[in-house]
Amino acid sequence: FGTAGTAYYPWVNLLSAVITIVVAAGFMLFGKKGLMKRGALLWAIIVGTIFYAILGHIDFSSVAKAKLPKIMPYGFGVNVGVVILMLLAYLHSVSEALGMYSLIAGWDGQQVDEHRANGGIFGLAVGNIVGTLVGGCPTTTYPENVGIIRATGVGSRFATLVMGIIAILLGFFPKLGMLIAVIPLPVLNGATVILFGMIAFSGVQHLKDVEWDDMNVITAAVPYIIAIGCMFLPADFTAMLPSAG
Repeated sequence: FGTAGTAYYPWVNLLSAVITIVVAAGFMLFGKKGLMKRGALLWAIIVGTIFYAILGHIDFSSVAKAKLPKIMPYGFGVNVGVVILMLLAYLHSVSEALGMYSLIAGWDGQQVDEHRANGGIFGLAVGNIVGTLVGGCPTTTYPENVGIIRATGVGSRFATLVMGIIAILLGFFPKLGMLIAVIPLPVLNGATVILFGMIAFSGVQHLKDVEWDDMNVITAAVPYIIAIGCMFLPADFTAMLPSAG
């Protein structure tokens, strides 16, 4: 729907998201093998963006202002509190990544041993370091990417490697990057409905292989309820928490 009071709220936003979902689902269900089916999300985003541009407006000013990346554009400093906070966040990111590795491996009957898991986590850490040196944000194993693998059926490490190289090269052409960044949020939200939905039910499907003894039930139940409860923390409690800065 977007935010109340902003342009194109709510109907243009909602219709753009719905169009994106319908097009993606249509290509995935009825598209023939090859580019039609594997590119379902790409075609849906293109169609949704065109639909949004016809009914609304897309601002391309950021594309014109885009500049080449700089080394450490925000300077360098160390804040112990932030370091500890990011360490805790990184441990969570590692747990999430291991879960994603296991889920993907299960689709193709692969085994994620200690060597392969360590390689993935090491690559994640190196990517974070290199990315932040040029002003990028730390990254994690995003579930959206796992959803894309499920939607396209392409899980080749070589395809991922080539796409990673292309993405790095595109980083030196910031106008192209900003052109992708101006894709309307309602269109991206429509695409993520498909991606997160597929990831959620893939996880449910994966849970059938778990032996639900007392240890596993407690391990899953406690963080599950705490995570839901944290969505409803009282405002006076959150106001007492210190800021990261």
